[in-house]
Order: sequence, then C-alpha cells, then structure tokens
Amino acid sequence: MNFKSWIALIVLISYDLAITTASSIIYNTANNYGSKWVYETNNERCLSFLKPPTNIHQSCIKLDNPDLLVFDYSKMMLATLYFKPNPRKILIIGLGGGSLPNALIKLLPSTQIDIVEIDPEVAAIAKNYFLFKPTGNVKIFIEDGFEFVQKATAESYDLIFIDAFTEDYVPSSFLTLDFVSNVKRILTKTGTVSVNGFGKKNKRYRLESTL
Repeated sequence: MNFKSWIALIVLISYDLAITTASSIIYNTANNYGSKWVYETNNERCLSFLKPPTNIHQSCIKLDNPDLLVFDYSKMMLATLYFKPNPRKILIIGLGGGSLPNALIKLLPSTQIDIVEIDPEVAAIAKNYFLFKPTGNVKIFIEDGFEFVQKATAESYDLIFIDAFTEDYVPSSFLTLDFVSNVKRILTKTGTVSVNGFGKKNKRYRLESTL
C-alpha cells in the first residue's frame, strides 16, 4: 500500500522560535506522558515537552493576536481545505495548544471535529493557557490515537490531521502499517490526510516516507 496515493502533505515541526534566557515559565507539570512547560517570551506563549530554554515547541500563540497561526506547518496543514473545502467530519490526532482546532472551528463552524489527545494534562493546558474553546460540534477523546483509529467506523472522516509527538518524535505505533491501514480505512473515498513530521534530517524519515 502506497501512503502517498492518499496523503496530502508531510510537513516539518517548527524549530524557528528561539527561546532566550528572558523566558518566563508560567506553568510546569509532569505525568506518565512526560513533562509539560508553558512559558512566555517575545510576546509569545509556548508549550514544550522540553524544559526551556529550547527551540522545540508543541504550540505557540501570539499574546497580542491569539488567532494568528505562528507555525508555518499549521498554515500548510490548513491547505488540505483546498482538496476538501466543505468537510462534513474532521479528525485531529494530537491537540497541543489547540491552535489548529481553533482555526478550523472558526473557518468551519458547522463541521463536526473529533480531537484525540492521549494526555489529559495537554487538554487542560490548551484550555487554560492557549484559549482553546471547543464548541458543541467538537468532541475531545482522551485516548491513544492508535487505538482510536483501530475502532473507528470505516469511511468516517473527510479530513484527517495527524499532529502527534512525544518529546522525541512521532509515536512509534504511528509508524506502522497497522496504523496507516486503519487511517486509510476510516477516510472517506474523496478524503485527505495531512501529517506533521520531522523530514529528511531525522533518522526515521525513510520509514515514515515509505509507509
């Protein structure tokens, strides 16, 4: 099975926002899924799974313009709407700070959006620190994305966004044929998938790009 036949794009996680020693940590917690840090610097509030200073972020917002998408990869993922401009149902795996879901909620207020996030603390952080405001059309599932797609009904989603990371990389279960097969199974015949990955510099690029 050729993943490229039905995937829209593979994009890079953002590294381009340098954290300085002037960063102000406003929240830190840890659980079985690792540490989470929320901090502010240069008019931005960011979430990272690594202790600041770091240039690896899971999510960032502009404090003076929270609706602005900070990362290029988020803007690129929204390009899937050119393939499917009026999706009936969307699946997002990986919440982060909720920037992508917030944008989709504003653009598509009547579309049903299912969000899968394995870490309940990340969901709480998105609501408490990143202005994530799910509407009545949005359902949040606190569970493993691999298990979610295993049990989801066939041909359920017109758009699927996969934006899930540990502190190191994409979860290993997402780099399996089982996961890819199930994602394809729950995608409608004219649906589109968008995936955020690390790109060629990562040692797992060949595996990820050939699935």
